[in-house]
Amino acid sequence: MRLTSTFAFTLLLLATALGLGIACGLQGYKMGFQALSGVRQPEQRPTKRLLDRQETVRSDRAMTVVSENEILERVAAMTASPKPAPAAPTATEVKSIAASDTSLKPDAITAQPVFPVSADAAGITLAVTGTERRGDTLFLTVQLTNTSDREVDFAYSTLDVRTSDGRALSAVTSGLPSTLPPTGETYSGTLEIPTLLLDDARAISLVLGSYPDRALLLELASVPVAR
Repeated sequence: MRLTSTFAFTLLLLATALGLGIACGLQGYKMGFQALSGVRQPEQRPTKRLLDRQETVRSDRAMTVVSENEILERVAAMTASPKPAPAAPTATEVKSIAASDTSLKPDAITAQPVFPVSADAAGITLAVTGTERRGDTLFLTVQLTNTSDREVDFAYSTLDVRTSDGRALSAVTSGLPSTLPPTGETYSGTLEIPTLLLDDARAISLVLGSYPDRALLLELASVPVAR
């Protein structure tokens, strides 16, 4: 009785698996048929279509032969009526052009900065011998000379730098001595000013006072700014 039940159960499993396989196959066939329902076989070979397109391009590019008589007629028509040459300007027009051309006038020439710009007080000379832009910084070449009979101290952190319209500027000084001896020797240094602060300023002013009492003042009223 046990063998009969096992055999029956096995047959049931086989039948179930077979049924599921048939059902899945039919469902897959149905889905594939629906997916390919809009696809049709090409009406002609792609290579034949490409050859037909090449033949069409060749026919469009075919050279058109022009007869010799037509060429001669076109040349004769072009040379029969030449364009008149432009008339030369009169003397009045020449004077008018010269008067309106401001680039030839001496006043239109931009004046170049003149250096050095210097100031002297009690035998101490402060001079700016040139300016130069390098990237985002304006460099001023500064010189100090002491021809007096005593040494003078300077604190360059108190140097007052302003634009021509009175805006204060920050500046970094390097190369100049804090104590200027009375030897008559010229000491050179540089003054660095960020160009971002200058905007469109064309000139700046410098005021340098002795340290600590500022009893001596050296003022440069108008130092041209390199453009």
